[in-house]
Amino acid sequence: MLKKWNKQNIIRNNKTNVFLGLSLFLYLSLSTFLGTVFWSCPKILETASSENKNLPQKTLTKKSSVIQAPKTDPKLTLLTINGNTYLSLKDIAQSLQSKILSNNGKGSATMTKGGATVQFDTKQDHIIYQNVPINLTDIPILNNKEIFIGYADYLSVLVPLLATNLVPGETPKLKTVVIDAGHGGKDSGAVNQRLNISEKTLTLKIAQLLQERLTKQQITVIMTRQTDIYKDLKDRSKDAANADAFLSIHINAAQNPSAHGVECYVHRLKDNFFENTKNNSSQKISQQWDIPLAYCVHSALQKETGLTDRGVKKANFAVFKKLPCPGVLVEIGFISNDNEASRLNNPTFQETIVQGIINGLKKYEENLIKTRQSKHKSIPTIAHKKQSTPEKTQKSQPQHNMQLILEKSHQAKTKNTSAQEKWLTKPRNIPTIPLETGTIKKK
Repeated sequence: MLKKWNKQNIIRNNKTNVFLGLSLFLYLSLSTFLGTVFWSCPKILETASSENKNLPQKTLTKKSSVIQAPKTDPKLTLLTINGNTYLSLKDIAQSLQSKILSNNGKGSATMTKGGATVQFDTKQDHIIYQNVPINLTDIPILNNKEIFIGYADYLSVLVPLLATNLVPGETPKLKTVVIDAGHGGKDSGAVNQRLNISEKTLTLKIAQLLQERLTKQQITVIMTRQTDIYKDLKDRSKDAANADAFLSIHINAAQNPSAHGVECYVHRLKDNFFENTKNNSSQKISQQWDIPLAYCVHSALQKETGLTDRGVKKANFAVFKKLPCPGVLVEIGFISNDNEASRLNNPTFQETIVQGIINGLKKYEENLIKTRQSKHKSIPTIAHKKQSTPEKTQKSQPQHNMQLILEKSHQAKTKNTSAQEKWLTKPRNIPTIPLETGTIKKK
């Protein structure tokens, strides 16, 4: 009996030992597995994260973002609309310390500063500054009853007109002026066959008279041509290497013989001109003084001569390319208009024209002096503001797909325009001024 019990007890103990051993084996195996997984997870996640960094990232579109604009202007909320960058007029007024007098919520507004007024209209591609139409690079748009202005126009038009103290760099002086008598030699320019008057003759007479008057006022004058010779358009800007201003004199022409008046042109900048790192800072600064120079010369010339005001416009004329200083091209009357052609050929009226240009240059120099006296380093900043979803625009305006972006688009719009002859180059946005503009004929 005892032997039998002992035998059964041994068998029971053996079964217990096997069970305990198996349990211990399972426990150790499970622990090892869980430990391996635990210590491997961070490495797996780290590997996955590093692999994701190498994958192409999706472009994030945020409902709002504030971008640090170039040092030439305050910190502003930038928007992109159909690839172009815009700023709200409300933010612009704040940055330039101006006041919006009226805004009808339908695309028209008036802003003022220091007695100067600027009128905006989303149906027009120009502003009215002190009663002078000034062409814009981009047509203003209306969104949620708020007007938005192109970023290039903010820097090249509004800042120079309303806050010259915010234009960076050293303020230019007016000691050396290049006078460019349009056309010459084999290039006669426009010709009035009925009166036997050529543009190249008139421009040279006016340029020589202007040179004489400016020299007497201790201003150094560089002439692109002194006689009836031909000079390539691209070579004329080279004479302005050390100049403070470039003034190109031309006489207008049109197929419509009733077209009349005076207008000035400045270089049309691309939308991304100021953001493009390929454009050096000195070039950007000089371009910001184009509009103040053009406005002063144009308004004084129009006032002195009494010619109809056709405004300040923009174009990609060859003489503007690589111009190292502020420049303006003046179109003084129409040679295709017999009445104006006769006046232009009159020595007395030529004296009047020269006096008007000199008055404009004096006004421009006065503005430069005031700017140097008031210039400061502090630049105002604008607090971040959320932009709402765009509403449907008016029927008279194109629909815009607005989106706020985290990084500003640097896609430059390329426009193939001819630089061989200025008469072949038609500005992208022609101001709709209620004047008989006629059709420009090839010279």
